This record gives sequence, structure tokens and C-alpha cells, in this order.
Amino acid sequence: MADVLQRFTPALCCIATRLAFTLTAATAHRLPTVLCTRRSLRQLTASFPSDEGWPFAKYLGACGRMVAVNYVGEELWSFYNAPWEKRVDLARQLMDIAEQLTNNDFEFALYLLDVSFDNFAVGPRDGKVIVVDAENVLAELLSTDGAGGGRGSAAASSSSSSSSSSSSSSSSSSAAR
Repeated sequence: MADVLQRFTPALCCIATRLAFTLTAATAHRLPTVLCTRRSLRQLTASFPSDEGWPFAKYLGACGRMVAVNYVGEELWSFYNAPWEKRVDLARQLMDIAEQLTNNDFEFALYLLDVSFDNFAVGPRDGKVIVVDAENVLAELLSTDGAGGGRGSAAASSSSSSSSSSSSSSSSSSAAR
């Protein structure tokens, strides 16, 4: 495992063991292209896929600095003048996302570091809020069972200006709390 961790990006060098195993297991089939890259969004979306209930747009692929995610729907800012009931529902969903990322079965928390209207989208059919820009995320180990060295934070973020795009839409890839 140590040789694998040495090939991680600088942001992941001091990462907790439990989180490292989760990232490695989820991306093992793409180890040379995913874990050795500076684009933490790839690890994030592969490790916490939307298919398993995580609130992130589905990762489609990447080429260089561009990351493609599926088109989710209208950006959150387009609901600024929506009826009060709709805005309350969207606000509740945003709080549910924060709760899910903070308190989950993995015993670590994911904190979105770049929260703005354009980093979230709302599905046209189900009205579900999804994180579409998850480039900057902080991961913190919550367990003190010794598996990861106690309570501490491990940055799994990238401060570069990667962009997400899909055939239908393009948006950048950052996540924030």
C-alpha cells in the first residue's frame, strides 16, 4: 500500500489509511490514470458514485484538464425567483447533502470548499439537487479506531481550474460545503 500512496498527488500524500483504501479500491482498475493524476475530482466521483446515492454528477471521463460529467439540469441560481415552496425544498436538499457528506457510514466527512449557486444543479424530472462542480473537497477522518491515525483532516482537493463538460452542458468541477 505504501508504494501506491507514494504515487498519489501531493494533496493525498498525508491521507488517512481508511480513506486511502476507499479511494484505491474504487479506482484500482484505473490506477495509473486516476490516482497518479492531479485531478482529485476523478478520485472523488469514482469513489463516491451517483449510482450509490452520492450527490455528485456522474463522471463520464476526462481528457487532460477537462472533466466530463452528465448533464443534470438547470443550475441552482436559475431558481432564485422560484416560488417560496420550491426554494424551501431546494434549501432542505442542500442541507441534506451537507448532512450526507458529513455523517456517513465511511467514518469520514467530505466538505465542499467552493459553495455557490453555479456548483449545484436541479434535475428537471425529480427536482433533486446534485453537486456538479466538485473540484475542491476536504476529506476528514472521523474515526479514532487507529485505522487512520485519529481525527485529522486530509486534503483531497485541487486548486486548479479544471472544467467539466458534457455533450449537453459544461460546468466546472468544484465542490464546497
